[in-house]
Amino acid sequence: FPPYHGGMGYAAQAHAQLMAERGFSIEVYTPAYKRKPGKEKRGEYLINWVKPSFKFGNAARINLDISNADIIHLHFPFYGTAELLPSWKAKYPDKKFIVTYHMDPIAAGIKGIIFNWYARKHTPQILAAADIVVVSSMDYALANSNKDFFEKNKSKCVEIPFAVDTKRFYPQPKDEQLLLSNNINPNMPTVLFVGGMDAAHAFKDVDVLLAAFAQVQTPAQLILVGDGNQKKNFQDLAKKLEIKNNVFFIGSVDYDYLPKWYNTADVFVLPSRNRGEAFGLVLLEAMASGVVCIASNLPGVRTVLAQGNCGILTTVDDVDGLAKSITNVLQDIPTRTRLAQAGLDRVALHYQLNNFADATAQLYH
Repeated sequence: FPPYHGGMGYAAQAHAQLMAERGFSIEVYTPAYKRKPGKEKRGEYLINWVKPSFKFGNAARINLDISNADIIHLHFPFYGTAELLPSWKAKYPDKKFIVTYHMDPIAAGIKGIIFNWYARKHTPQILAAADIVVVSSMDYALANSNKDFFEKNKSKCVEIPFAVDTKRFYPQPKDEQLLLSNNINPNMPTVLFVGGMDAAHAFKDVDVLLAAFAQVQTPAQLILVGDGNQKKNFQDLAKKLEIKNNVFFIGSVDYDYLPKWYNTADVFVLPSRNRGEAFGLVLLEAMASGVVCIASNLPGVRTVLAQGNCGILTTVDDVDGLAKSITNVLQDIPTRTRLAQAGLDRVALHYQLNNFADATAQLYH
């Protein structure tokens, strides 16, 4: 949960704040990572920062005092705690249980074996216990590892796309002073990436983006916003590729400054490689800022970009293809202008906070 940077946490935060504004009494339960356990009032809702009884990476077992809840809304996956909720539902069958199915965790090695085991043993029980399963797109639901469940249980599946705050993210002039203060040329065409650089976000494929950027056939610079234990490796790779002078690792940025970084960009790239990327909130933020998006052709992600009608879709792990797409968009200003406007129109029509809040409130009622 924020201030940890990640799409799931930001979506959960939006749920909490928007539903509290609609008059629901909202309490959030989340592990107390790198902070003291306790309660925190944030906006109109309450956060319970709970000390885990055990944790491993981002997985944690926490105790939930939810017997008085009318609805429990699980943001899944939540390894270590989610598997407790089917028994809670069995104990309180009249209380409502909603699952927002964010994504399929995918990994290599031992972690991948654990993920696959969990998907077979626990995920079906969790989904079966839910009264409603919310997905950000049916495209993703029917392509993930639990597609059989979604095929057979369409009646209890609801599509509610995530949304973007267009009062924060909107087209505005480039902040030249922000760039100059980070030794970045405000006059050079700019490619932007925003995302985690820790092991949990390895699916973002930053290394593929760096390799592609090294092949871009027009003057450009690359800005990467985000942090994590893999950032040093990416910095070393930029040096090895001999592009370090045109690649800028900004690290994590203050919440209030993130919109400014989007408005420094001519092109935004999301090069993710697998179903670990189910939607791409960063695409909405970029589109709402009037920035053209290039993203991998993945289930869910392609839905955001209207199957490529308001952005460019590329093949996963195709370094040459990604480099060509970046080059073409930077050089073809009319196409860039057209796609940017198409993105703005799509956000206005499908991804407003009011749409998201109305659908979720109706579900709660």
